[in-house]
Amino acid sequence: MALYDCINGNQVQCFKNSLVDYKNGDGVPLKTKTYSYEENIVIIDTLNPVVKPFQKKIHLIKNSKVENSYDIGDFKAEYCEGVLGYYTDTGKKLNVKSYEDIIKFLYDEYKLQLDIDFLNVANYDNKKIYSIIETLEGEFYCKWYKQD
Repeated sequence: MALYDCINGNQVQCFKNSLVDYKNGDGVPLKTKTYSYEENIVIIDTLNPVVKPFQKKIHLIKNSKVENSYDIGDFKAEYCEGVLGYYTDTGKKLNVKSYEDIIKFLYDEYKLQLDIDFLNVANYDNKKIYSIIETLEGEFYCKWYKQD
């Protein structure tokens, strides 16, 4: 049993944590006292950073219901029509406005993970490594995550 809600069997942490597995056609809780999402959104898998971008899942919510979950290779630009918000599976709003932005976001996320992995195996001074990683992560988050 999952510790969080799921969409078509894929864990997400962006809803009220009622341990529900939402399937295609199911309504999802887009508005509660603690969060409020638009009725047409895309949720992008970010919980597993070691998964390659083409293995990521994208969940399409239309009219407050799960429309479908896609592997990135099966997700098409036309699915973004009418989408009002793009979120991570942890509920963070992204600076994404289009299919092209999704691809760029996933590429940058994957590249960031490769950079961090490389730095962690390099024989640099730990303080320098942490400083470099902190800078790389900061640049990524400033570029892709909406600031409140």
